[in-house]
Amino acid sequence: MASTESYTNNLKNWDFSTKHVQQNMEGSDFVGSHSVILCATYPRVSDLATDTYVDDDPGNGFDSDISMDDGTIAYPIGVIDSSAIQQDRNLQQIFEIGSTRSYLMSARTITQMSINRILYNGPTMLRCLYAYYPTDKFDAYVRNAYMPDSAYNANKIMPPVLRAGSTVITDLPDIKDAPGYGDFWMNLASDLFSHPMGLVIYVSDNNKNKVAAMYLEECYIQNHSFQMSANSVVMAESCTIRCDRIHPIAVRTTFRNALPSADNYGGNG
Repeated sequence: MASTESYTNNLKNWDFSTKHVQQNMEGSDFVGSHSVILCATYPRVSDLATDTYVDDDPGNGFDSDISMDDGTIAYPIGVIDSSAIQQDRNLQQIFEIGSTRSYLMSARTITQMSINRILYNGPTMLRCLYAYYPTDKFDAYVRNAYMPDSAYNANKIMPPVLRAGSTVITDLPDIKDAPGYGDFWMNLASDLFSHPMGLVIYVSDNNKNKVAAMYLEECYIQNHSFQMSANSVVMAESCTIRCDRIHPIAVRTTFRNALPSADNYGGNG
């Protein structure tokens, strides 16, 4: 239930000793790291052909039909210790003779993301990030001749994330330099990483209400590190990712703290 506490909606009724600034806020409205999930997916939104995905849960709050319910589109990446997205917009400041004022020209934006993840007996971070890439594109190269097929297949921990008949599968070339064996990938020099991948982030609040979602398109791994220390209880991986753009995803939700309309901005004293 939303709070009915009075709030500050203009400077005339601002009272810092008795009122909150934001309207009708409560603890469940806040977003925590536990209510955000990062998933690996196709490189571009345009790759999501209608025959490769469905909305298995029309009431899940996501208008885009990008669903992780059946594991075919968005592969959730677990044990992420920390992550950050940084965007830098290229600005050029222009001065002129005869004035102390200046002009600011806005140009291109560079977006990058960092991920730190704990290592465990399962898919490594590089494998998770490229979950959309089918293993049969490099299985023949990776397979150990001394490992029986039954043992090799038993070591495949990653679940399939693509459906048969996907145009993305058929368009991908075979990989000549393997990224690793099974689900343990550490070879960033593999030609696999010359191909892009995508990331989708889902955000909910503490009441499990959908807040937002965004799609990072055309992502490439710029660097990858594997940290080891004698004093560490666990070992970790980290990587920096560059992406072409952030594509917003429409979410069916009601923002109770939305900005007021332009009509409400007048007469603020």
